[in-house]
Amino acid sequence: MPVKYDLKTIENIRQPYCERCGKPAYGWPHHIKTRGAGGKEDRWNLIQLCGECHPLAQQYKIPRLELVTIVAHREGMTVEEIYEKNNWLLDGKMPHEIPMANPVAGKTFEEVLELYLFCLEKGESSMWERAAAITVMRDCMGLKPRQIASAIGCSASLVRKMTRVFNAFPNEDDRIPLLSFRHHQIAAVTSDPKKWLAEAADNQWSTRILQEKISTTKSDDTTNKDMTWDKAEKSLLLIQEVLEAKDDAADWLLEEIEKVLNSAAKISA
Repeated sequence: MPVKYDLKTIENIRQPYCERCGKPAYGWPHHIKTRGAGGKEDRWNLIQLCGECHPLAQQYKIPRLELVTIVAHREGMTVEEIYEKNNWLLDGKMPHEIPMANPVAGKTFEEVLELYLFCLEKGESSMWERAAAITVMRDCMGLKPRQIASAIGCSASLVRKMTRVFNAFPNEDDRIPLLSFRHHQIAAVTSDPKKWLAEAADNQWSTRILQEKISTTKSDDTTNKDMTWDKAEKSLLLIQEVLEAKDDAADWLLEEIEKVLNSAAKISA
């Protein structure tokens, strides 16, 4: 399916000069929040950069805060407003204001986010680096999966899966390079991840066969919990979508939710 861009907004933002250094600029504006992370062609997410500044921004060698400050001035907005629109604020605080309890991959939330987004641009080859960054956010900073998911543009379920696989195989020596990241993910849900990963390597199992072997061995409580979380998250998104309509269906849904909650309260009482 072809990627769709808001060409009208892009053309409105395009300038013959770099908004950072003033040198001549050509081509499309830079997305501050990448499309891969959920960024769109909003005016406050685009900045015209030259041939020197653009690759530096893509490699996160130019602080994101610097780019946002330039755009905020251009759009007559505050830096905080742009961060809020991109879901980068955490409990109302700017990411660079949030220190890390254990600076394994940066000293602030901002630095860890930039590391993750840089890895995201590298594609499949950076899965372990992405898992490490997510694990730092959750385990070292104490952020909740939904907070992380909102900041990096993924589901809370993926955050839990990435954290689990990194904690199961935290060191390179624990991993088997001949097997895919997906192999490691599947093995991570078991009580003995290293054993299953070794068997998969010895028998040259595909990810499908590994999944089948694990499924036939015992009931997988972790997988069931993941499925429950997936359902819960999808349900929440659907509920929010209906309530935003503010019509008869939304009123009906609120009434039914209240009935369900009252019934649950009586059962637990």
